[in-house]
Amino acid sequence: MKTKYQPDFPARAKKLAEEGLLDEQIAGQLGVGTAAFYRYQEQHREFREALKDGKKKPNEEIEAALFKKAVGCTVQERHVELDANQKPKKITVVDRHVPGEVVAQIFWLKNRMRERWGDVRGVNGRTEQGVP
Repeated sequence: MKTKYQPDFPARAKKLAEEGLLDEQIAGQLGVGTAAFYRYQEQHREFREALKDGKKKPNEEIEAALFKKAVGCTVQERHVELDANQKPKKITVVDRHVPGEVVAQIFWLKNRMRERWGDVRGVNGRTEQGVP
């Protein structure tokens, strides 16, 4: 069977993964189907490692953003007061607290503390929420 695998695939795949593309999108950019894409990961360690390395930074950034959404944070806002000619007259920087979001908190708990907060099967196969 002829392969479309090219020596530059690891570098290209890493760059695309760093940009946040999903596996299917990376496969498309490389001009291969998803089955071949996953086969290349099994057959070529350098390709698999490049993808893993490329996904690391975006995954960490998303995790940090989700954490901030869950616990809340303080952000700085700039308020610009304009004069009669619509030119900045006064700029004030204000700290504003952004409270945590319940949906992010639930997502975090269900995934990071699955045994305590994940969905569990109850009596008669009904899904019930795990409660501490």
